[in-house]
Amino acid sequence: GVRSVSINHKNGNILTLVAANVKLFDINGNMLATPDYKNGFNAHNKPSCAVATDCPEWMGDGIVAVTGHINGDIMLWGLHHDRGALIMRHQVPDNVHSCAITALRVWGERQDTLLVGDRSGKMSVCKALKMDALSQQELSFVIQELHEASGLDSSDKGKARDGDNSDWMGLMNDDE
Repeated sequence: GVRSVSINHKNGNILTLVAANVKLFDINGNMLATPDYKNGFNAHNKPSCAVATDCPEWMGDGIVAVTGHINGDIMLWGLHHDRGALIMRHQVPDNVHSCAITALRVWGERQDTLLVGDRSGKMSVCKALKMDALSQQELSFVIQELHEASGLDSSDKGKARDGDNSDWMGLMNDDE
C-alpha cells in the first residue's frame, strides 16, 4: 500500500513510496525518476518512509528526496534527468536508528535540518553544514577532527579547541 506521499513546494514534484517503490513525478503526473541503486533494496533495507525536499530539480548535486529504511538507514537522493533516475548522493553516517524509520521531516529555511523518528519512538536531528559559513576556528576544528579520525598527525593539533564543538562534522546526529 501507500506508505508516503510528499510534495516539493517549490516546483510541485511529487514523491511517492508505494510498498518498497520510490517514484518521483512532476506536477502533471509524469514520472521523472525511480531510484538507480546499484545494490538494490532487499528485505533488510527496503524503504519505510520517504519525503521530498524543496530543492529545485535543476540543481546538479541537490537532494530532492530523503528515504528512511526498515533497518534504520537514511539515504539522500539527487535527480539525474537524463537517466530518469534518483541517484543516492549520501547515506547518513553513524546512524542512531536500528529499526524502521517511520517519520521524516526536512526543516528550516535552507532545508538544512532533517528530523527523523523510528518505530521505537527514538527521535534524532541531522544538520547539514555549509562549509563556507564556518568561521576559521570552526574550520580548523573540523580539519583537526578529520585528521584524528583518519589517524593522520596534524601540525596544528589543539589550536582550534578553544570551545568543544564536537558536533561539527558534515551531517551531525543529535540523539533526542
